[in-house]
Amino acid sequence: MIGNNQINPKYVIEKIIQGTIPEVSINKILNSQLIRKGNILTVKNLSGEIYKLNIEPYDEIIILGVGKASYKFSDAFQDLFPDKKVSGLIVSKEKVEDNLIGIKFVKAGHPIPDYQGIKAAKQIISILKRTERNKLIFFLLSGGASSLLPLPIEGFSLKEKVKITKELISRGADINEINSFRKYFSKIKGGGLLQFIKTKCVTLIISDVIGNPISAIGSAPTLLSKPSNHEVKKILVKYNLYNDLSITAKMKLRKNIWQEFKPECVSENIILFDNKGFQNIAASVALKNNIQVHFINDFICGDVKIAARKLIRKYKLIINETKNGKGIHLVLSGGETTVKVHGKGKGGRNHELSLLMLNFISQVNKAAFLSLASDGDDGNSLNAGALIDSDSKLLIKKSKLNPEKFLESNDSFSLFKLTGELFQFPKGITNVMDIQFFLFMNN
Repeated sequence: MIGNNQINPKYVIEKIIQGTIPEVSINKILNSQLIRKGNILTVKNLSGEIYKLNIEPYDEIIILGVGKASYKFSDAFQDLFPDKKVSGLIVSKEKVEDNLIGIKFVKAGHPIPDYQGIKAAKQIISILKRTERNKLIFFLLSGGASSLLPLPIEGFSLKEKVKITKELISRGADINEINSFRKYFSKIKGGGLLQFIKTKCVTLIISDVIGNPISAIGSAPTLLSKPSNHEVKKILVKYNLYNDLSITAKMKLRKNIWQEFKPECVSENIILFDNKGFQNIAASVALKNNIQVHFINDFICGDVKIAARKLIRKYKLIINETKNGKGIHLVLSGGETTVKVHGKGKGGRNHELSLLMLNFISQVNKAAFLSLASDGDDGNSLNAGALIDSDSKLLIKKSKLNPEKFLESNDSFSLFKLTGELFQFPKGITNVMDIQFFLFMNN
């Protein structure tokens, strides 16, 4: 039980996260959201709505998993069908042990798509084309699927797609804008995969998108949601990228090439877990340890510098409201910020957010802050973020380091590596954007 206000605030955040990890794992979520009794599979979505499926008519279960959490997703899901033949394919960014019986694995590129992803997309289409009505398809979708499963339309090369995607990311485009571009120029995104499906299909989703619009999660391969040519052109013009397109790509934007696209098949799309679910579980762990919990209901998104200022304003209000009481307080929030990349350093939006919070945290007695990448990878750092406290600024000063220079070069990872404040989180157990933990203690 955590209750002594003399305890290091970093330690308290670490203990809360340790208690949260087993509860947010895909295995735990599937065990609570999916129940099989005989031939009836019951699925409960985020809102508590129940979906029931009779699996008796199907001789085989086809599992197609795409996303950063697809391996653990597929591994746990496969256990529901010990009496059925199971086959399929999973696509992920992490190399995993190939020990799923009947299910093949492809490692593909993220956040920049590669030719392995194209290979995987073609393999999935091949599987779908030969899947008859006596087989049941489950599409397991988690964050990262947009990059991991590219299949550009005719006349639009992967090289051009990669170039524009990189520029959109570096210029601060949000995930919805990036995915709109991806969907329009893809054969399978935005519901494009539906044209190859001939039997019952159910898509189970771990959401990594603010507000959980199914049309945006993983670029919605099994939900008809193609953007118009005008929408995509507007995005490219906004980020000064339209003139960088090839002549062929510009021609594709002159008229809506998807206007007549109406596939016959539909898929059930069911969200199982999201960012708010992660926050609620972390809050439950904190409450069990006599820690008072506060939520920032607005998602933390947009430019990371603006997001940092917004968080500081919110934190100051909560500190002021609780100044007459004693105890430990945890403030939880979530979302996904963007970073305009100017330098060639190492790190990501979570490391950078911690660095931007440095001055504020140093002014709060007995406080700590962590912005956590729930997939375990923040940008190109291979770490989940940086855990700082009230003494971090002093530590940096004693080490004769200049935080501003690290910010200018987008090299927050290197700074926190030098101070020993990098934070790791298990990869692949979930992927629901980022979660911010701000903890302070009142005497």
